[in-house]
Amino acid sequence: MDGSLAWDRGCNMMAQDWRSQVGVWWRWCDFIQPHRDGGAMM
Repeated sequence: MDGSLAWDRGCNMMAQDWRSQVGVWWRWCDFIQPHRDGGAMM
């Protein structure tokens, strides 16, 4: 399985499980994905 696809699916599944925290979770996914992709935010 493609690593990025697995990561995106993981974010989706967690967001669905934790609906009360979906906003925080999506921000976390948006924050961590550039690092996963090899980019640097800092």
